[in-house]
Amino acid sequence: MAHSFTRTLVALAVGSAMISPLLAADKGVNEVMVVSGSRMAQKLEDVSSPITVVTDKQIEEQGVSNAAELFRYEPGVTTVGGSGETSTFVIRGMSKNRVKVVQDGVRQNNAYSSGGVGQTYFDTDMIKQVEVAKGPSSAAYGSDALGGVIAITTKEASDVLKGKARHLEVSSGYQSASHQHSAGITGALRSGDVESLLRYTWRDGGVTQNHAGDQNEFDVLNHALLLKSKWHVSAEQFLQLSVNYLHEGMDPHHVDLPASSRVSTFDQPITDKKTDNLSVMLDHGIALNASWVDRVDSKLYYSRMKQDLDQYAFASRYYLTSFDSNRFEQESLGAQLKLAKEAGAHRLAWGMDYEHSNNERRRLKTAAFSGTFPDYDETSFPDTTTQRGALWAFDEVRFGQRWVLTPGLRYDYYRMKPDDDPAYTGSALKTFSDGELSPKLGLVYKAHPLANLFAQYSHGFKAPMYDEAFATLNHSGYFYRIEPNPDLNAERSDGIDAGVRGGNGRLNYELSAFYTQYKDFITSTYIGQEGRTTLYQYQNLDDVRTKGLEAKSDYWVSDMINVWGNLAYIEGKDGDGHYINELSPFKGSVGARLEQPNWNLNTALRFASRMDKVSQDSQGNDNIGAAGWAAWDIYAQFTPLPQLQLNVGVFNLLDKEYVNYESVAGKGAGSDVAQFTEPGRSLSARIKYQF
Repeated sequence: MAHSFTRTLVALAVGSAMISPLLAADKGVNEVMVVSGSRMAQKLEDVSSPITVVTDKQIEEQGVSNAAELFRYEPGVTTVGGSGETSTFVIRGMSKNRVKVVQDGVRQNNAYSSGGVGQTYFDTDMIKQVEVAKGPSSAAYGSDALGGVIAITTKEASDVLKGKARHLEVSSGYQSASHQHSAGITGALRSGDVESLLRYTWRDGGVTQNHAGDQNEFDVLNHALLLKSKWHVSAEQFLQLSVNYLHEGMDPHHVDLPASSRVSTFDQPITDKKTDNLSVMLDHGIALNASWVDRVDSKLYYSRMKQDLDQYAFASRYYLTSFDSNRFEQESLGAQLKLAKEAGAHRLAWGMDYEHSNNERRRLKTAAFSGTFPDYDETSFPDTTTQRGALWAFDEVRFGQRWVLTPGLRYDYYRMKPDDDPAYTGSALKTFSDGELSPKLGLVYKAHPLANLFAQYSHGFKAPMYDEAFATLNHSGYFYRIEPNPDLNAERSDGIDAGVRGGNGRLNYELSAFYTQYKDFITSTYIGQEGRTTLYQYQNLDDVRTKGLEAKSDYWVSDMINVWGNLAYIEGKDGDGHYINELSPFKGSVGARLEQPNWNLNTALRFASRMDKVSQDSQGNDNIGAAGWAAWDIYAQFTPLPQLQLNVGVFNLLDKEYVNYESVAGKGAGSDVAQFTEPGRSLSARIKYQF
């Protein structure tokens, strides 16, 4: 009965999406400006590939309180993990460090999921706009943009001042899925030629709960601070200082250590986790209006992400318990230079990027019960220095009123040097260096306001990470070992997108298809046994291919009623014809919006089909799949006074129990997935007052 009900809901949802012929939910979709496609501002209608845009207005209306909820209604993009969890992004089946996360133009920390390090250490209340460029994006963003880019732009003083000399607002909210209370304050001031913004957000809650609400509970406390001060030196020149800081602390409600090493459960597996993410940026821009350049923009930045994690570990097969103290730290110093020039039909942008990073991982393993095994200090990888340098150029060429051609080219140089480490001998420890040319060519033909055709070829590049090339986990007590492989090749991808989009003020839509081929795909591989010890190593796969379809539209039935829908389908296989991990099932969402001068009411249905196109384990057995599901949401915004805004939402209104396949991809068939179910019925509420 449950499966029949789900299929009925999905069928109705797909039918509704076709009625409005296949999300923008914004009358001015063609006025949206994006930079993720070519490192220069473009109208969305001139971009030659699908780009998803999430604005601060949508974040407020949809009750978003963390990164996991940013793409709730965008089926081509998924966030795995919620509040208090190791969260990473998935774009068209590519995840973790194959997706590059950029905030205000600066690369964010690498994900290290086996060490509890995610990609979502930013606060959603500070976001002005998020852009998602799907598919290979190395021409614009270099290494790590193999499968796509998530580009975050934070708010500036001008975004809230809006012509005023000062602005002050306070907000408070609650989110039941993680029992989170939040409060924030934003102040902005313009004094002479200087305008400044200060935003502080406090969040106190727990982890995002599963459907049963029985996840191990932690106190999750967040402090986030954004400071931006911009000096308009003249009408042609500015200087801006930005400081962005987030601290997240996690502590269990209580920890009960079993009295014996032969007892197999802990009330809480993690005793303490602290994460600090800091970036400091100095931006300068000047309009020169010279014969060879119109404008020059530059950026200097420093960033540091540090995480300390204390954890009880347990091997139930051998009754071994340990206390692990872990540290991950990534520290970067970089510079960027961008020049721009308009000349006739050409709009050019070119520049250079450089970044130097130090990456460190330490782990001290101590027996929880004396005599169980000797203490030892280990590194998951040696301390490693990486250097990234790039030269890039883009051109937007217009042929008459209908053709827009966007060629781009980037050269990346990547160098990774491990420090000397006693855990390595001989050839296992050596410097890796590589260079790559990443071209891109996009074309838009504006055949009709309701039929703008677009096509794009793009190249992707991802150098091996230190936790892949130099990985070594020699768990003698747990009988497995990861062997380093310093001879890994860089991953490469080539993608083609083609589609059609259009709009006339009431109707906006986009329909696209894509095909991407990946070479030297890096994955963890079983390589053999040494007695009772199982050996693994990261190795290159010869070939991986993905393909799919994406569609979205919205239609204003009247000035008050908007209906919208979107769909995404993807599949992918390796060179042996096996499905790869982390692909998504057929997914979609449809909704309707009633808009009034002082309030709006929204309803949305999210759904996914059954997922049985799954990967296989080392013995050739199919991994776990996932059942189809549908969840219904309702959310609304009220502005009873010009200064007062209320947002409220009820998500998964029918309390459906379901699993997002991306959360369990790669797990063995028969695995218990109860802890990976999505929250049941949950409430989100927020109030904001402007002085």
